[in-house]
Amino acid sequence: MALLSTRRALATEALASSGVDAAASSAAPGARVWPLRNDQLGATERRLLERLARLPRLPPEAFGERGFQTTEDDLAHLARLPLPRPPHSIALREGADIGEFRALPPQLFADASRLGSRLRKPADWQQVKLLIRQTARFPMAALSDGLGFRNSILAGFETPGLSAALLLGLLNSALLRWLHYTQQRDARQGMPQLKVGHLRALPAPPSDAGQARAAVERLALRLGVTNGGIDAGVRAELDAAVCAAFGLDAADRDVVARWASDHPPPLSRRRLPNEQAPWPAPLPARAL
Repeated sequence: MALLSTRRALATEALASSGVDAAASSAAPGARVWPLRNDQLGATERRLLERLARLPRLPPEAFGERGFQTTEDDLAHLARLPLPRPPHSIALREGADIGEFRALPPQLFADASRLGSRLRKPADWQQVKLLIRQTARFPMAALSDGLGFRNSILAGFETPGLSAALLLGLLNSALLRWLHYTQQRDARQGMPQLKVGHLRALPAPPSDAGQARAAVERLALRLGVTNGGIDAGVRAELDAAVCAAFGLDAADRDVVARWASDHPPPLSRRRLPNEQAPWPAPLPARAL
């Protein structure tokens, strides 16, 4: 199977300012980026993209890979269980365990005696502040309780000037989801995957939006520790705080709200092994 593409003789700057997907290309000599136009965007969307593109990006060190990369040979040393049972005692969350402000208990456990040094040290996982679902069309994140996880989850970290709570609220907001979905072609394909590079391409709210940033932090911290997801009323409150932090006007907010209405977060298909169990449960208190 082959794909033949032809680059139009238009200035890169003109394309970049009109709402595009950035894709690396070696087809055009001297050009490091080959922008691909998204013709589904209107004038308001393009103006909003231009404004957000001028903001600093989220710190690259806020995201990374920490998940256990399994091979076919590893499957014999993994077991699906409601609770750990020796020798399968190392919990490994998966992407399906992560929703917005919700980390479900792991159902996959590893035999550390057989996997040995291929498993990360517990301290490595305990440094992770956020768990971000990798198999998703847009970011969905929850607070980490320090347990292990597979590579279908990406790791989020606190950085100077960007608290874990603020990052959690931003990643679960309609605005950053709209931006990711609009900019990344992967999000609109049949088998979407969130990548570390996608997260690092998202903008940070201006540092002078202190009051709005603090409102996002307060909401996200409460939702994250409760670990029970988010309802429609609080979602509207969170989205309003994030939009205020980025200085969106009424027209911009309407664009984001309409997109969010058409693209609701997916519901988890996981079911309780015991319907009487309090699940999901609040996360243990951790330093944030």
